[in-house]
Amino acid sequence: VHALWGTTPGHRLLGISLTTREGAPLTFAAHLRRNGAIWLRQLACFVPPFYLWTLLFSYYRIRSGKPWRYDERRGYRVTIRPVSQRRMMWFCLALFTTSLLILALAGAIVRMLLRQYGVM
Repeated sequence: VHALWGTTPGHRLLGISLTTREGAPLTFAAHLRRNGAIWLRQLACFVPPFYLWTLLFSYYRIRSGKPWRYDERRGYRVTIRPVSQRRMMWFCLALFTTSLLILALAGAIVRMLLRQYGVM
């Protein structure tokens, strides 16, 4: 999403921008590498509630001027502009809703597999 539109919905809501140290946008390959690192380290593979904690930790770390190690190592620059409490509430609501949708989808998939193999 970031490679196509220059930002992600979460970055837009939180006022976060991502570039190289020189200020250039990231390449598609750089986005893939970064997203892999984020999936494992920052999002905790979407295991609730761990990924909620890691997202909030990430936000406050960036806000205090400290980049994540994988951004620093690869030469990415993450900047954040101040956001209102209203925008932060929208972000939390979107994150909570996404979490519920992921859990509902996972539950539906498990039920479908259990029925398919005759367990239910």
